[in-house]
Amino acid sequence: KIQVAQRGKNMNPGILSHELGHAKQNPKSLLTKGSALGRYAQLSYLPLILTGDEDTAKLVAGAGSAMAVPQFMHEMDASVKGRKLLLDAAKKSGNKLGFMRSLGSFKGLPTYALAVAAPYMMYKYLKSQDQYKKSKEN
Repeated sequence: KIQVAQRGKNMNPGILSHELGHAKQNPKSLLTKGSALGRYAQLSYLPLILTGDEDTAKLVAGAGSAMAVPQFMHEMDASVKGRKLLLDAAKKSGNKLGFMRSLGSFKGLPTYALAVAAPYMMYKYLKSQDQYKKSKEN
């Protein structure tokens, strides 16, 4: 089952190849099962906002980023598999696929990279706003 958010009649080959890359993944693999952790990484924002202790905030930001890494790896794997499918399809059809077009399956990857970086960026922002001033005074 392929579900993508795309408008229009013509499917973007990069997005389609990425989604087909997911179809090629083993659903029982540790990579696939571990990717579910990424869904919980956003839970790290609330403790970052509520705590006044800098050490706790660093730990929570690190844990939030670490939890998002398996999802990033899962999506990267789907993109790699999708790119291979795209290249194979172009080769079989006799069409030449340019290098940049062959990278279309990686289009959404920056979103997942941002999810890895977001807890740390939130921590740094809150620190710049003196959220964790209390821990410096102790």
